[in-house]
Amino acid sequence: MKKIKKSSFGRGLSIAKLGFKTGVKAAGNYIAPNKNNDDYLSDQIETIAKELGELKGTMMKIGQGLSMYGEHFLPEKANTFLKSLQYQSPPLDWESIETTIEKELGLKASSELEIEETAIASASLGQVHKATIKKTGEVIALKVQYPGVDSAIRSDVKNLKRVFSIAKIFPSEMKLDSIFEEIKMMLYQEIDYKIELEWTKTVYENLKDDDRYIVPKVYPEYSTAKILATSFIDGHTIDSPKVKALTQEKKNELSYSFLSHYLNELFLYHVVQTDPHLGNYRINIDEKTQKCRLVLFDFGAMRQVPEHFERPFKNIIQAALENNKENVIKFGIELGYLKTDDKEDLKERYFQLCRMITEPFRVNELEPSACISENNEYIWKKSDLPMRVAKAGTEVAKNYKLRTPPKESIFLDRKLGGTFVFLSVLDFKANADDWIKDKLKALLS
Repeated sequence: MKKIKKSSFGRGLSIAKLGFKTGVKAAGNYIAPNKNNDDYLSDQIETIAKELGELKGTMMKIGQGLSMYGEHFLPEKANTFLKSLQYQSPPLDWESIETTIEKELGLKASSELEIEETAIASASLGQVHKATIKKTGEVIALKVQYPGVDSAIRSDVKNLKRVFSIAKIFPSEMKLDSIFEEIKMMLYQEIDYKIELEWTKTVYENLKDDDRYIVPKVYPEYSTAKILATSFIDGHTIDSPKVKALTQEKKNELSYSFLSHYLNELFLYHVVQTDPHLGNYRINIDEKTQKCRLVLFDFGAMRQVPEHFERPFKNIIQAALENNKENVIKFGIELGYLKTDDKEDLKERYFQLCRMITEPFRVNELEPSACISENNEYIWKKSDLPMRVAKAGTEVAKNYKLRTPPKESIFLDRKLGGTFVFLSVLDFKANADDWIKDKLKALLS
């Protein structure tokens, strides 16, 4: 890409045109309703997603954020277009990025670096370039924010909220004001690379003595609010041939490491990296010892889990594993998933949904199926659990009055979904019943 539309006028004009398009479609659907509402929603979302992908920056990030809510409120086909924004991100040309680097670091600091012009990664808010510190020969990664991203957030959020209201995509019961406010807060956090630098340091300190993980160290002297410099760590993508060729034992070790870190984030460190797409992880393989370690990247989406949410959330997990319906419902009410006067059928459906989510850790209770091996192992790659969970959630939404879930749960659901994808792609295959009980007992005691 040569440039991004930076001016509020230019971006506003694009969104105004988008609002007109979606508004006309919404009016047409009101006059002559589409017999298949899923097709109408998919058409609207596809139109919106295409424009957001071209605008890049905060617009694209907002679309990604809304895709989390779409898991609850949109048909799978429609939400697929929003989720596609996680991958539609061509890099910006070098001239624009070079200007940003020189402006942020100054000529002296930027001249100390030998920077490769071709980006090694790109996303909605910025891209990454490999560089070498000339004096020491250290290889680092420079994460550079796209120009104009910070100044566009407020107007982008306001304009896009108007588009979604006009398009009539989400149900009226969904509180768009609070959701967009949450997304706006997330954006302001993610564009401040000084905050991300501090979180990277925190995670580094938490894990530096645990040889299962590698976290990059930061270089404050080459970092600003719009540039983040960290050590460059080599590694293989999760779906690379090198990782696929690992033994099942190695794959399982990595999977347990990933699960352990996920639970530690929630219940030990009380802060979660809520952007779990596969691009934020690598597998480092020592060529001599063949030791495999998880490489963790990108800590711009860290969110603290408040105690008032964490405690009942722990108890729901424990109760679901123990088949304790009374406690699942009790703590579901405390968190706002349920209400005391809800129908018993809804409470039962909620209980069964929680039980379903814990399925991979109740292998000994399950009937033989395609995702259970002859050795009584859960085969994550063969499991259709996410589809069954989505279907069960959709059935609840169709049969009962919708309510916006607790804001914390949206980001934890995203993390949980990303965890399942990671373990599926890595081909985790094990009976983890005893492991999860021991791990939770240690964390919850």
